[in-house]
Amino acid sequence: MPLTPAEADTLLEELRDLLNRFTEQDPTQVPPAPLPTPTSLAGYAVVGQEVLPDGFAYRWPNRSAATEYQANRIPTAQYRLRTEAGEYSLVIGEEKGGRTTHGRSGRGRIVVFVRHGSGMYPLVEFAEADETAADGSVLYAAGVPRPEAPRSLATADHLPALRESVPHLKEADIRRADEVYAGMGSGPTMRLIVGVTDVEAMLVHAVWVGQLRGGGRLPRPA
Repeated sequence: MPLTPAEADTLLEELRDLLNRFTEQDPTQVPPAPLPTPTSLAGYAVVGQEVLPDGFAYRWPNRSAATEYQANRIPTAQYRLRTEAGEYSLVIGEEKGGRTTHGRSGRGRIVVFVRHGSGMYPLVEFAEADETAADGSVLYAAGVPRPEAPRSLATADHLPALRESVPHLKEADIRRADEVYAGMGSGPTMRLIVGVTDVEAMLVHAVWVGQLRGGGRLPRPA
């Protein structure tokens, strides 16, 4: 449901306060990307946010050792995302040091987690693209599942139906994987491309993927 004018004003005041507190930290530790504004996107709305200045650690993808997620290009933060089904508590963080993939070391990784009981569960990861945006800012990419077979990723054949039926993909930048990563020899599956500051799009895509894949990935919404 959309925010009322009063709710929007309250959230904007909260956002300004959060940004003020965030920018009062050591300037060398402050990432350039701001928190998203509490606006509606494709039936979703960010209705709360909290910066996690100390980051967090999670045993994924390596279960034997904790991976650190710390603010660098984006703030490490927790968000409340309102959907038609209810609200979810999501956490987003940038993997410290990135990973070596597709012929590039230290490739940036941003992961969206959902709060699940006393813990968290990873929903989607966005990997840094080789190309940058027209303004030189960093781009990130995540897989786009097929709704009828969510364990598989979509190809160009599935794009018309996806753009027709999934609001946040309607006008999105979607490309073949081998157009995103130069080191990938052949990659016909599709990737959603977002700017590093477009945290809201990352949150929405993560919840959509979690809803598609089921299996207890998303808790019962509040």
